[in-house]
Amino acid sequence: MKVAVIGAGVMGLATGWALRRRGVEATIYEQFEVGNARGSSHGRSRIFRLAYAEPEYVRLAQEAMGLWREVEEESGETLLEPNGLVGVVQTLEESTARTLEACGVRWERLNGAEAERRFPIHVPDGSFVVLQPEAGIVRADRALSALSRGLDVREQTRGRLKELDADAVVVTAGSWVN
Repeated sequence: MKVAVIGAGVMGLATGWALRRRGVEATIYEQFEVGNARGSSHGRSRIFRLAYAEPEYVRLAQEAMGLWREVEEESGETLLEPNGLVGVVQTLEESTARTLEACGVRWERLNGAEAERRFPIHVPDGSFVVLQPEAGIVRADRALSALSRGLDVREQTRGRLKELDADAVVVTAGSWVN
């Protein structure tokens, strides 16, 4: 099977990487260049978190964490930097702590003084911090490079559906989807 992937941001390149792992021939088309400033994957970093209210998203993020580690191992690059995610709340219901706990994700409750000692923040009276230590950033610039290794990426090329030699097409064009 041949697959065409439209868009070479992190989603398109991750799709190509996953297809390659499965032995599927994929061609990735990028109308500009990989890492261009017109998309949402350029620059140094993007947030990575497990803190979602919906357990489905937490589980997807847990799976993604394992896949990021595989890309790191394959590329020899550090891509995921877990610096932690701090949420300042007045009640646990305002946080994602219960969902994290239900999904087996570690989190910590810090009082204001402890949070202010560990982080450059101010915690208002009556509030506390929910810390999710596995959250952090993905090095977007490095991720694009690591994911594109070994892929057929065609920069400066618009993938026009009628012109593609593919059995399936995956569109990851972000705001360019129109």
